[in-house]
Amino acid sequence: MKKGRKNTNGDGGIMRKRSWISSMLVCAIFALAAFAARPAEAAEPTADQLWKGVVEKWDNDVKSYSCDLFSYAQRTKTFIKNFPEYAKEDDKPDWDYNVFQIRFRKPGKTLLKYRVSLNEDFESGSIIDKGVSYMLAYTDGTTFNFGHKDSQNVYIVFPYLSNSEFAKMPIAIQWKATLKLLMIASRKEVYHKKPDEIRDLRGFEIPDIAIGKTIARYQSFFDNSNIAVSKVPLYVKEDFEINTETGVLTMKKNINRPAEIYKLTMTPKTAAAGRGVSKLDIFIDPKTSMFAGLMEYEGNNLVHVKLFSNLKLNPDLPDKLWEDFFKGRKLSDKR
Repeated sequence: MKKGRKNTNGDGGIMRKRSWISSMLVCAIFALAAFAARPAEAAEPTADQLWKGVVEKWDNDVKSYSCDLFSYAQRTKTFIKNFPEYAKEDDKPDWDYNVFQIRFRKPGKTLLKYRVSLNEDFESGSIIDKGVSYMLAYTDGTTFNFGHKDSQNVYIVFPYLSNSEFAKMPIAIQWKATLKLLMIASRKEVYHKKPDEIRDLRGFEIPDIAIGKTIARYQSFFDNSNIAVSKVPLYVKEDFEINTETGVLTMKKNINRPAEIYKLTMTPKTAAAGRGVSKLDIFIDPKTSMFAGLMEYEGNNLVHVKLFSNLKLNPDLPDKLWEDFFKGRKLSDKR
């Protein structure tokens, strides 16, 4: 009898074991089926896909935009040597640092308002050139208008400062008097310069600041580079420090924000393709599929930055914005 009970218990144990194994197998099958049914995570886009997406977005979807632009440009000996279309042999190394408010409407209408400008040239050029330099350096609001009236001139209007605001400007009294006259005249006159007379130190003129022209300018660099794709934070002006004695711009360390912007790091395949530029970082915002800025290097030195922020695509920008600029004013005969 004991032997019979033992055999019965043994058979039951075996059956329970088989049942447990069967249950585990069923669970495993269901788990595998659920995993297989789960949608695959989208692969990160390639450099070609990102670049093509930006070009197509600009060509087909963007009619206008408004934004803030942080721009830093260093004219180096290397740049002077390798970019004769933007620099003359007798040009000297220099740097500029600007913050703009931009409104743009296709095909090429631009309103550019200066907010910050460092390292302005107060010595060379006409009285208008010097007046513009002082105004850009010590106050904001000087506005450039391009592409509405014509494409041969950039039109300039100064802000009007009160006597108390004027008194705070740390410049010689004779220049204060001159600027006061220019501002009074600016209520009735519009000054104008040729686009190539007010380009930045990396060769960008007012029309070139348009996002589409920036993309086109670097197409050849894209075509002739090895490219790596990564993600970084959306960089802003506050992430950088400028040494106003040397003009050297450096990025701060430990920027602790989410990496949500695609960075295309382009390394020229040949020295000739780079023309002195060792690396170019292009930033693309996946939320808008739009160009968000660039950083350009010569060796380890950061020599060029353009960062677009607060970008709004296709805002309503009526002709009135450009027309009011000229309202009640005549063209000045001074340049």
